[in-house]
Amino acid sequence: MTASLNSRVAQFEADVTLTHQLVHAAEGSVQTDSGPLRTFAQLQADIEAELNAEVVMTSAVQSKLDAEQAAASAAADAVTAEAARDAALLSVGVYPDIAAGQAATTAGQYFSVPSPDSAEHLILYRRSAVGADEVKRYPSAAALAAAQATASSVQLAMVSMAASMVSTQAEVVEMRNDLDAAIGAGL
Repeated sequence: MTASLNSRVAQFEADVTLTHQLVHAAEGSVQTDSGPLRTFAQLQADIEAELNAEVVMTSAVQSKLDAEQAAASAAADAVTAEAARDAALLSVGVYPDIAAGQAATTAGQYFSVPSPDSAEHLILYRRSAVGADEVKRYPSAAALAAAQATASSVQLAMVSMAASMVSTQAEVVEMRNDLDAAIGAGL
């Protein structure tokens, strides 16, 4: 009986030493009967590294979304600038048909005629020595409204995605706080 008790006490002392190493060792792992276990300090360092990597990735994705939104805004500004330029060119004159535009202009001058396509408003021509060359077609108000609606829905989707990422980042921070609290409590 004494040998059995001594064996149990020795096992208990070994387990206490192992537990002490798991709790208080700075890094690495401790070898147990079932294999190596990470120390609490190593476990916390690994989790913090994973959380920091997630935060960096979330920031990178947010930066990419911001850049895409800035690019979309720049593209919209470019379209607006082109429309202003084109409006100035349109002030040259609108004629009922190409023949009337040619009759009213000389080589090098511009004129416009209404487009037969419902998605377009006007067609800009440049008078040449032998006729007229098509320069550009201008969208109708309905086509512009449809393009604007599409752009708005894309922006809403991007905002929704960004909000989802912020929510995920908040969950990661909450998990980190829970882990810190558990380690602080000695669990």
